[in-house]
Amino acid sequence: MLVLVTENAGQLLDERAARVEPAVEQVRMQREGRLTIDGREVDAGAVQPEVAFATGDMFFRGGAAPWFELLLSLESLRWFQSPAAGYITLYDRLFERGV
Repeated sequence: MLVLVTENAGQLLDERAARVEPAVEQVRMQREGRLTIDGREVDAGAVQPEVAFATGDMFFRGGAAPWFELLLSLESLRWFQSPAAGYITLYDRLFERGV
């Protein structure tokens, strides 16, 4: 399964990867917006994750704008696990697409 994660969320997942089924391949979004798989930079158009999740640091330390731009551009996205406690109006655009 291809999963889009923030760098911090990916580090947390690394610690638990052996317990996750099915196996997870991570597309990590760096704070400045670069995407990597196994440390190699990839183009956003080349990845098709169905799931995305992040940690709260994205909202408090910057990076939320590029993250949401990417989420909105991914036609493959079906599920987003948000770290936000509350409602963000950007979610409406994801809901309209069935995410």
